[in-house]
Amino acid sequence: PGQTVVFYMGIGGAAEICQNLINHGLPADHPAAVVQYGTTRRQRVLTADPGTLAARIAEAGIKPPALLIIGTVVHLQEKLAWFDGAAPEQ
Repeated sequence: PGQTVVFYMGIGGAAEICQNLINHGLPADHPAAVVQYGTTRRQRVLTADPGTLAARIAEAGIKPPALLIIGTVVHLQEKLAWFDGAAPEQ
């Protein structure tokens, strides 16, 4: 608790990563997120928990490039959503 772990290009192994974290004591309902195409116009953010993250990734069709973020910092996602991916006005 209180720490954040980021997995670069971990989408393909998300189910195994999450299961191993849970097996080693991380609560299944701990905050988790995926950021796909970060800081580009195509950016997508999906929040879940390690118990459901892999299924949510599959449902959303998220593919690399993406980051897995596991930690309480995920609770700040809405507050820190500074990048909406919209094209700049001309």
